[in-house]
Amino acid sequence: MGDHPSNENVPARGAPYFTLAQNPPAADQDSRYHLPKQDLAKDGKMTPWHLAHLGGILVRGPGHTMIAATAVLPNGRITPQDVGIWSDDHVRNLSQIVAFARSESQKIDIQLAHAGRKASTGRNMNQRKSHCS
Repeated sequence: MGDHPSNENVPARGAPYFTLAQNPPAADQDSRYHLPKQDLAKDGKMTPWHLAHLGGILVRGPGHTMIAATAVLPNGRITPQDVGIWSDDHVRNLSQIVAFARSESQKIDIQLAHAGRKASTGRNMNQRKSHCS
């Protein structure tokens, strides 16, 4: 089709698809995706929504994904709907997402958070009732 170069992305033999070894090189391992807080956890536990949301991102191969503001204590959450990591139940839900990330050859981290004296002060703006008439 004319004089335009090919846009074909050929996978490297014996290597994950998203590597510098392919021709042309894809995103390197330093490409990162920091996920904003989702405020959709139930009692600090990730829900199926989180797996669907993160899974959709992880299959695109960002290389390194970070889950933001994961509370270390229930009274340290920024909002009551924040993801937590203070009990084994939280770890079970997070481990599903970590297993999926690994199955896609992706690196994944969590950002530990504690909001201090301003913790869990209220629900996020999307869940507040409007007092306007």
